[in-house]
Amino acid sequence: MGTPDIWLCEWNAIMRRIESIDARLWQGAGILLVLSIGGISVFRWTPPDTREEVILGYVVGLFSVAVLIV
Repeated sequence: MGTPDIWLCEWNAIMRRIESIDARLWQGAGILLVLSIGGISVFRWTPPDTREEVILGYVVGLFSVAVLIV
């Protein structure tokens, strides 16, 4: 059946792999969220009414790109 040390090492290896996959999933979800916010800010459904809205849209879009780069 194997020694308990071998089973413990195997369990630790599996847990590290699961944690790695979990971290990648959360990272991907965070990137998609930032891209969605950036996309909505740059490609909005309604045209901007004022200059401030245009500037705000570009600032949010640039911020989302900066977050993705970092």
